[in-house]
Amino acid sequence: MGLWRESLLKDQNIFCVFNFSSEPQVLELGNLNLIMTQKWQDLISLQRIEDTDGQLTLAPYQMAWIANKDGRIAPQSQLLEIYQRLLPF
Repeated sequence: MGLWRESLLKDQNIFCVFNFSSEPQVLELGNLNLIMTQKWQDLISLQRIEDTDGQLTLAPYQMAWIANKDGRIAPQSQLLEIYQRLLPF
């Protein structure tokens, strides 16, 4: 199963993929339509995705959150900065 999420600013995409079976599953990364010019990584394992047309094998019951940006390391979000500029606090 998979879900795709995009940030409000359209600068971060996350593909959440899940293996709910007791068998390893091979994911064809080309089916996710990852943008080749961006750097991708699994936010859970921190594994870099070097070949966007390659494969990712999910172990039984494993999940991966494949993202082009790690929002956890940003000290302050761009969206919050926009709100602070536009709205008086």
